[in-house]
Amino acid sequence: MSLSSLRRLPSSEALLGDVLAQLTPRLAATAAQHDAAASFAHENFALLHQYGLISQVVPRAYGGAGAGLSEARRIVGAVAGGDAATALVLTMTYLQHRAIGRADSADTHWAEPVRAQVFRSAVEDGALIHAPADHRHRRVCAGGGSGSDLLRQALLSRARQARCQTVQPPR
Repeated sequence: MSLSSLRRLPSSEALLGDVLAQLTPRLAATAAQHDAAASFAHENFALLHQYGLISQVVPRAYGGAGAGLSEARRIVGAVAGGDAATALVLTMTYLQHRAIGRADSADTHWAEPVRAQVFRSAVEDGALIHAPADHRHRRVCAGGGSGSDLLRQALLSRARQARCQTVQPPR
């Protein structure tokens, strides 16, 4: 199965299982090196984007797969089996996509153009998002990256390679 042919999560359970079975050992191959170097695994997120996995929780109306908790858990579990740090960042992204996309969420006060930009960047560019502890700013990063001060320090120069922008959440 060619990675370049996959832009959305395979629809059948068997095909999803095959995709995740291929993904886990590929992530595991570099996990220890990234841990030892305290480096960000940009290539892991490029791979997840190729598989169409970053945008799985993005609502269908915005081009994502609209995956629910069960599918997200399955994906995160497989990713964690290969590289726990990659799974953590993917989980943060999934949580934010889910919160921003839920009709009953406090995050529904996001201006529609900003919400659409966040989702479009995930679908088209594989952008990541998370909410720092102070919740005053969220970082949307294409190519991997982080808005958290501690994580940013740990990532050092590799994080500077990412294209990031700050998105103001609703008040």
